[in-house]
Amino acid sequence: MSENEIIYADGFWYNEPSDNAPSFIKANISIVPEKFAAWLQAQPVNEKGYVKITVKESKGGKMYAALDQWKPSGQPQQPAPQQPTQEVSADAMPGTEIPF
Repeated sequence: MSENEIIYADGFWYNEPSDNAPSFIKANISIVPEKFAAWLQAQPVNEKGYVKITVKESKGGKMYAALDQWKPSGQPQQPAPQQPTQEVSADAMPGTEIPF
């Protein structure tokens, strides 16, 4: 396997939502459980135990799912600066609703 080889997620399909779909629907995913489970079991996991999949667009405009093989370069990543956290109660924000 070459470093730039695409490893397609077997049994996993991404489709654009129909024109009639509500605006909050961003994608339709179809999975063939037997194929996807077999493919998934054969993939390496990252340091957190995940198999990451990226949805991409081909040069021909078709969407597809592939194994995310991105790895950071040899330089150590700088941790994000710590931002002070502040808890805000729902009472402090009148009219705010949780959407789920």
